[in-house]
Amino acid sequence: MPATLRSNLEAPTGSDPKGVVADHLARVGDLLERLSVDAIGSVVEIVSLAHAAKRAVYTLGNGGSAATALHLANDLTCIGVAGQCLGANVSTVSALANDHGYAEVFASQLRTLARPGDVVIAISGSGNSPNCIRALEEAGKRGAIKVGLLGFDGGAMASMCDRVVLAANDDYESVEDAHLVVCHALSLALKQL
Repeated sequence: MPATLRSNLEAPTGSDPKGVVADHLARVGDLLERLSVDAIGSVVEIVSLAHAAKRAVYTLGNGGSAATALHLANDLTCIGVAGQCLGANVSTVSALANDHGYAEVFASQLRTLARPGDVVIAISGSGNSPNCIRALEEAGKRGAIKVGLLGFDGGAMASMCDRVVLAANDDYESVEDAHLVVCHALSLALKQL
């Protein structure tokens, strides 16, 4: 391996990469054990009922949570549930951010798309993302069912949702890992119905 590449890949002196990995896995494992199966089951029921009524499921989030929202919408669509990620179309997101501000990128789409009985799944590590908060406000006005996949203490979004799955931890990486596991659990359960 070239010396320049090797030096960029080596851990800083004094660090313990295996220890970091072991600590992270332990944090995620502990967090997964504390997740509420009942809360996740209630989201399965909500999405199942919406699907039976031919309603849509909209997913949204920022950063790593945007990737999780896209992954969930993909998985839902692949099992026959009408899933759409509101962060997936960069043209739409950038146009709305430019014209109305970033806090409105999801709410503006829901104003056009959401109908009563649709499900909006907002994913946020902190539970305090302004654009997710605005999306939940708009979803409520449209009669959509509001689900939060949240971390930390749930933040402002927790009290706005009809159902919450809380990954109660203040470490973003652990919370985001737990949310992806929850999304896979939802998809697997829905596939069985």
